[in-house]
Amino acid sequence: MMIKLFKENGIPLVNVVRREEQVQMLKTEYGADYVLNSESPTFDKDLYELSKKLKCNVALECVAGELTGKIMQVLAAGGVCILYGQLSEQKVGPINPVILIFKHQKLESFLLPYWIAEQSLMGKMSMIKKSKRLVNDITVAKSFGLHQIQEALEFYKNNMTGGKVFLKPSLTE
Repeated sequence: MMIKLFKENGIPLVNVVRREEQVQMLKTEYGADYVLNSESPTFDKDLYELSKKLKCNVALECVAGELTGKIMQVLAAGGVCILYGQLSEQKVGPINPVILIFKHQKLESFLLPYWIAEQSLMGKMSMIKKSKRLVNDITVAKSFGLHQIQEALEFYKNNMTGGKVFLKPSLTE
């Protein structure tokens, strides 16, 4: 969804993944222009060079751990890193305070329910319409009812590259 949304708006997007097969999948199946493998021995150098070339000033970060610190290190002056997940299951990694202070950077958080609550009714309707359009090309590996949240999380952990896992409201337990 992000690749499609950013392409439609003419914004370059740097995707960071953890396996080489994910690099190829994002490039071939989704048309991503920039994909870096965080497990590559040249990742730090590649991230620095690409961030400088594209003048990256916003990062949408869902991994946490040391990756957050690495991303903050290469963001342009005035940049903001928006943390919305913790896939690494680690605390946010080392962030040099000098970067925050002298490069005037920010680390923020994002949680969808809070953002939705701030939107007007028209804003919510517009968001639903845009989301439906963006989801059309997404591979869904499996859907679960909300009462199956533990099963859904376990399935996701074992099938991270297989497609999205959807949680849907359900009437049964």
